Parts: sequence; C-alpha cells; structure tokens
Amino acid sequence: MYTPAALLLTTLLPLLGLLTPAIATPVNAVCTQCDVNPLGNADKTCDITTSCVRTNYQGQYHCACRAGYKSSAPNNDSESHYRVNFPNEGFRVFTKPGVVCDTLCDKYWLGPDSCQEVLVRQACL
Repeated sequence: MYTPAALLLTTLLPLLGLLTPAIATPVNAVCTQCDVNPLGNADKTCDITTSCVRTNYQGQYHCACRAGYKSSAPNNDSESHYRVNFPNEGFRVFTKPGVVCDTLCDKYWLGPDSCQEVLVRQACL
C-alpha cells in the first residue's frame, strides 16, 4: 500500500524527469538504448566519451557524442552511430552503448550543420 508521500513521488518524479520508468525500452524499439543508471546493466552502459540522454520528452535513451564528434565506424554504419531529427540537436551523433565516440566529424566547425555525413535513423527518436 502506498503512503500519500510515496504516491506523490511516484506521480511527480517521472513528470519532472527525475525518475525513469522501469521499462524504458518500447517493445517495438529498433535502436539499442542505453541505461541512464551508471550502475545498471553493463551491456547498456555508454562509453566514457558519450552520455546517456533522452532524445525526446517521451523518447528513447541513446549515447550522445559531444558536439562535432562521431565514432570511427564508416559513415553509413547506422548500427554504430546515427543522427535523429531531434529539435535543435540534428547535428548530434548518437551511438549504441559501448561505442567510443572520438573521431571528429567532417566539417565539425559548422556547429548545427556539422556531422551531416552520419545517417539519420528517425526510428531512434
């Protein structure tokens, strides 16, 4: 049985983005997601060169490279790294968990127009 305080916390914290749902991966997800808990599943932990972020208010969790960087995988390897049409972040490259993100993008100096050589995977939004 929930106490009023516990009920309030379980209702408000997810709305504030402070608590992740127990099942963060949609059943029909096609992109490997990361675990935001650094002590969570080791197979879903991001490399230290990336950060696990949510790509949309109720979106998926992916390892985000720092601006201007991608993995060393070929540009058309959308399993290793990809972009999504995420408002104001279309230049950001994401990777599957464990992938190192330490290669400069082509034209990295273009800010929001950088990393265009990496494919977009809209299903990962």
